[in-house]
Amino acid sequence: MWRVQEQRGVDALESLAGEWRSLETRCRHATAFQSPEWLIPWWSCFGHGELRVVTVRRDGSLCAFLPLLIEATAAGSRVTLLGTGNSDHLDLLVDDRCRDVATALAIDTVALGLSQRDWCDFEQLPASSPLLRTPAPFSWEWTSEQCDVCPTLAIATCAGGDPLPARRSADARYMRRRLSRLGNVEVDIVRRDSLDEALTALFALHRARWTARHFPGLLTDTSVRRFLHCVAEAFLARGLLRLYTLRLSGRIVAVHFGLQWCGRRCYYIGGFDPELAALSIGSVLLEHSIRDAMAEGATEFDFLRGAEPYKYRWGATDRPSYRRVLRHRPA
Repeated sequence: MWRVQEQRGVDALESLAGEWRSLETRCRHATAFQSPEWLIPWWSCFGHGELRVVTVRRDGSLCAFLPLLIEATAAGSRVTLLGTGNSDHLDLLVDDRCRDVATALAIDTVALGLSQRDWCDFEQLPASSPLLRTPAPFSWEWTSEQCDVCPTLAIATCAGGDPLPARRSADARYMRRRLSRLGNVEVDIVRRDSLDEALTALFALHRARWTARHFPGLLTDTSVRRFLHCVAEAFLARGLLRLYTLRLSGRIVAVHFGLQWCGRRCYYIGGFDPELAALSIGSVLLEHSIRDAMAEGATEFDFLRGAEPYKYRWGATDRPSYRRVLRHRPA
């Protein structure tokens, strides 16, 4: 009934993409950061070391998918989840109907391929992760700790309720009125024909904002820009990209890069003209995105990693993520 297999290289990711997407529908805790649209571009842009994919099948059907990155170090090989670094939620993708058995089979298989000097270092695990509950294989042991928080706004409210703080919404509307005195204000969701323009504006605005603070900023890295472009195209093709632009008299002055996934809206990155910072144009666009997520039936708005104060002003509360490390038990 059960079959566990290890495959190596990017061909394994690409050949399994169809079954991988099907498995997502049977995992209620799956996130956008575990999808082919995220992880295949991630490997293409940031991949190094060895790529290994562990799959578990039950009666021929894929029921667990664990993509791993193996890096050689002076202390031994470190095994991490593919996407570690700039992915905010990572986990084993596993069918809800066989979580415990499939998880144990996957981890036992990983451990069998490791020496006593090697270790697994799994970060950004949600509280729901089966990796936080699976027992250690024989002669191995787990250690766990909280690593980051992802402030999240619950937007599923009772009929007629508004989950946004009244003052925050009022401020955003006031700033939009002030902005309209400077020219025509338009907020649009990006389509295929405007994607390149919007991303070019995002990269420029993000760089300008951080340059004003005398820091380089994340998007000065060409690999990061290429990655976001690939991700945007892939999610747009699936209808899951939520990339918004705010134009002032036709010029893009703010961009908001988000993803919609199974009732969750994620805000990944944004940029705005620093010369208009006094008008809080980032907040104007953020409120629009939250309202749009509500209209689509999303139940939560995930601000992703980082405890920046502005997230809590919108009513977000911390959702912790965890790190779990698997090492050989000392003799």
